Amino acid sequence: QPPAAPRPAPSGSRSIWRRPLVSPRKWVPAPSAVLPGGWTVISFEDFAAAATGWSDSRRDTTSDCAMAASAMLGGYNVFGNGAATTKVFPLLGITHTQARVALEYYVIDSWDNERARVSVDGTYIFDIAFSQSPPQICGGVWGDRWVQYVVATPAHPGANLTLVLSSTLNQGAGDESWGVDNVSIMIR
Repeated sequence: QPPAAPRPAPSGSRSIWRRPLVSPRKWVPAPSAVLPGGWTVISFEDFAAAATGWSDSRRDTTSDCAMAASAMLGGYNVFGNGAATTKVFPLLGITHTQARVALEYYVIDSWDNERARVSVDGTYIFDIAFSQSPPQICGGVWGDRWVQYVVATPAHPGANLTLVLSSTLNQGAGDESWGVDNVSIMIR
């Protein structure tokens, strides 16, 4: 299901969308399945069991944030100041010209005009500043911007896709933190 409210892409042919707070539960195709529009599924990760292949694979599975959403890579009191994680996705030798990266980025607690960042092969596909605001959903006593839906379709002819998740947070993870869930990589 496509996102409800498109946002302009930062540059080039990329597209970024954000959806409201409520996330529909989704059907998850098997890797290598070909979907309508010619998209081949490379990977889908919900971090329920592990975060295999990520440079920082720490997960939040027990906090009230994980209970409010689900297990996530990073999360409350896990990813804060200086945290970043990278994964290289081999694209199975499939000829393609475009990638589709989709994920849920969780903005938790006392952000002060700090940036949530997602890059593909060194180019930001999501780089947005957030500040705390109600409601307070989980973690500390501050308001949470909570889930931000990131979907981008950059041109991509390469053999691998490198995804980097980070932020510009300047406090410890007990004060302000972030996490990601439901990371999907597709190509066509």
